[in-house]
Amino acid sequence: MHREFFGDLKLGGIVELGIKAVLKRWRFKVLPLNKDKRHDILAIKNGQQVKIEVKGDFASRRTGNIAIEYFHNGSPSGIDATEAHFWWIKAKRKDASISSFFVSLILPVPVLKQIISERKYHTNFKGGGDKGVTDMYLFSFEVLEQYSLPYKDEQICDLLLENLPSTN
Repeated sequence: MHREFFGDLKLGGIVELGIKAVLKRWRFKVLPLNKDKRHDILAIKNGQQVKIEVKGDFASRRTGNIAIEYFHNGSPSGIDATEAHFWWIKAKRKDASISSFFVSLILPVPVLKQIISERKYHTNFKGGGDKGVTDMYLFSFEVLEQYSLPYKDEQICDLLLENLPSTN
């Protein structure tokens, strides 16, 4: 498990770098990675800040589930602690080939919180993660895909700016 955690951590960093590259390609100014629980990436375009939480779910290919963390080691975390506008997940469909590409699921955080409040997840898993101290919602890939922004690389700029939650 310990080795898996650090392997996933390294892969997660690669996922973040890939998403930063997409944002830079669309002329977002991407600030250095944020290393706390509020968000992972802060990007700016046309004076608007876009905060993104990045998750790579590497077990999705095997389980068909996507985990959304909400509690870790006795404290709110993940979706319950984020200040991000978007939850950007890179995952693979169940039983996808090892060489298949990861799919991007981009969910506005208010939408993700709404589907959690509507209990669209299929289980609430307590005691997961590397040391058994993480609580998470497990969603089927298909459920989150229904609520994801329709990602196309050439549309990412407009999609993010058009779907920023209002700050009223």
